[in-house]
Amino acid sequence: MIINRIDIKKFRGFQDVSFQLGTALTVVAGQNGTQKTTLLGMLSQPFSLSDKTNPMYGEKPLSGGNYRSSFAEKFKLSEVFDTVRNHEWTLNVNGADADFTVESIARSSTDENIRFW
Repeated sequence: MIINRIDIKKFRGFQDVSFQLGTALTVVAGQNGTQKTTLLGMLSQPFSLSDKTNPMYGEKPLSGGNYRSSFAEKFKLSEVFDTVRNHEWTLNVNGADADFTVESIARSSTDENIRFW
């Protein structure tokens, strides 16, 4: 699968923005604090899901290995600014039947900690 585009509805400083990815190479550059690492985390997080019914399950990077990494390696969440239902982004993936949307939900009905689903 190849990610063609990421559409960010809302995630921290990103609001209703899209990024088209290159077919051979995509360069992400900018000054410190401009959310480059956040963008890369948003692109890679769906590949870390362990649900075997997920369309991203089992995908491998071109360099070999896998995309598995802990959530904390990608996102340092703030209890003040990162709240439930305050994150949503969609990956447009070549070869998938539909776009893949990720959003923040409560971990459970009694636990308001964020879970991305």
